[in-house]
Amino acid sequence: MAILWPRHILTPQDPMFALTPMSIHGPISGTNVADAIQSDGPFWRVTYGNVVVNKDIKVRVFRALAAVLDGMSTPILMPYCRKFQPIPEGAVLKGTVPHADGTTFSDGTGYKRSGTDVRLRGDLARRTSTATVDIFAAGTLEPGQVFSFGERLYELRKVDYVTLTRAAIKFRPPLREAVNDGESLNFDSAVCRCRLLTDTQMDLKLTLNKTAMPTVELVEDLITVSAP
Repeated sequence: MAILWPRHILTPQDPMFALTPMSIHGPISGTNVADAIQSDGPFWRVTYGNVVVNKDIKVRVFRALAAVLDGMSTPILMPYCRKFQPIPEGAVLKGTVPHADGTTFSDGTGYKRSGTDVRLRGDLARRTSTATVDIFAAGTLEPGQVFSFGERLYELRKVDYVTLTRAAIKFRPPLREAVNDGESLNFDSAVCRCRLLTDTQMDLKLTLNKTAMPTVELVEDLITVSAP
């Protein structure tokens, strides 16, 4: 499993997750018309803009992460923000659930409870882009929301509720890997497996050798996925 970007320490002020179509354009004619071919398999571009590095611990963590990544050679999981996701009202997500006897861990925290519970109905083959899901706990599913299966990120394109607890969905990109019946759609802590866009993305320029606001750009890691 790839390492996880420590978003709670290295927090971006301007995060962006965008799907980019793989398009090929021909030359533009005198009438401003050009032929274009677009595949059905876009890839994710991720930008963590203006990452707040304003304390010694954050400088050390940033530099340690840069050393581990070693440029573009190592994949990393980039967390997606929960805001605007279908988290049901009143869900507990921040480690406040105690043990059965009412006690917590030594640092005062408890277990983390999933806010959503949406599960796949039926097996899905690689490159599938439609599915039926059973909804046990969630807010309203809407186009534009994202979820992950394992380390792969997907975006809802269409949602048709069959009943209050079942929906037919379309999503993109097509499945990077096959998924089994009953697999959970991770809306609470969705991630995208990425690699740095260039080897210099983790360069850290400190103002007065104290603070920085670097922007880190990444692309979806498709190196380990075989060609169709």
